[in-house]
Amino acid sequence: MHPVFQSSRRDFIFGPWKLSAARTHIMKSAQAERLADELHMPSLPEMMFGDNVLRIQHDHGFGIEFNATDALKCVNNCQGMIKVACAEEWQESRSETEHSKEVVKPYDWTYTTDYKGTLLGDTATLKVVPTTEHINTEKLKAREQIMFFEEVLLFEDELHDHGVSSLSVKVRVMPSSFFVLLRFFLRVDGVLIRMNDTRLHHEADKTYMLREYTSRESKISSLKVIDATSLGWGTRVKGFIACFAIGCLCSILGSCLLWIPKKGLVLFAVFYTLGNIASIGR
Repeated sequence: MHPVFQSSRRDFIFGPWKLSAARTHIMKSAQAERLADELHMPSLPEMMFGDNVLRIQHDHGFGIEFNATDALKCVNNCQGMIKVACAEEWQESRSETEHSKEVVKPYDWTYTTDYKGTLLGDTATLKVVPTTEHINTEKLKAREQIMFFEEVLLFEDELHDHGVSSLSVKVRVMPSSFFVLLRFFLRVDGVLIRMNDTRLHHEADKTYMLREYTSRESKISSLKVIDATSLGWGTRVKGFIACFAIGCLCSILGSCLLWIPKKGLVLFAVFYTLGNIASIGR
């Protein structure tokens, strides 16, 4: 028998704030079709968790939450500008067909979103204002007890085996603060990698939260593979030869010293071991 997935909900109280994380089943196909029509999108991500949510709410009713439906409302459902790595070959092989130019789909099929959360309650009570203050990452690096942690997946799609697109949110609560990371991650194989991050930080002794949004993107072709060593090929060959020669010399020397009375066995063990180490080091 296959294990049955069970929905879960966890709550945690942090001063006047209540943090709630709910995880449940993938949205059923009928519900997904209705939602796609409401959002004017041809389709939704393969794994759409419509009822998954992370909610942070104050005793007075205002707060912020993160859910998949509102995140998809920030997707450009009019045009998609990313082609898969095989698009040019696909177009060449069908250059004489009627639909050869329709490589780019008529919506953002990667589901890229710049969603930063959904505000709850009276907007007059909870205001969003620009600031020059930044989240203190050094404080977040400090070793503190993690009293509450949850990760909630909002949606994920494998882009028809051309990569992955996912949106998830994590929260961790320490004695001094809580921290939220909402991350949209996109990888289109052979094309690009993109990450849109929203970070939210609240310290217990402050009357406000700090929210930061960053977007990073890089083409696969521009990413560098860092070699594990900076040694050149010639240097490696010389090192191999040197280690091999030292290993053989120590082994032969150990065998010769074996016949020395009393200390021979000890000297043999030492040189034989050094020879093996040098041989392994090559």
